[in-house]
Amino acid sequence: MQFDILSNFVENLISNVGDLSDEQKRFYVPQVTTLLEERIGLEMLPKLSEAHMEKYTELLERESTTADEWKTFWEMAIPNFQGEIEKILVDFAKEAKEMLSAGGEGTGGTEE
Repeated sequence: MQFDILSNFVENLISNVGDLSDEQKRFYVPQVTTLLEERIGLEMLPKLSEAHMEKYTELLERESTTADEWKTFWEMAIPNFQGEIEKILVDFAKEAKEMLSAGGEGTGGTEE
């Protein structure tokens, strides 16, 4: 499943931030994964042609769409799809590390 890949990416990202407890990781992983999914959508959807947008809608509405079908669609619809995703992940990782580092500070109480 494609979202497992994103969750694994986020788990690795969070693990590299520092000393987050398991509870903090359970809190952050779903939230950060959702943000990453949204970012990918915001970056990729505007790049779709009208015909590809119709195919995207068709795949989205069909509950039986497989991960392979999504992969095939994105690779067909977006030139250099892999490169686009890598750029999004690198940019997202930088922003997420900053966010998580700031969020991880002072979690034991308020210091302001």
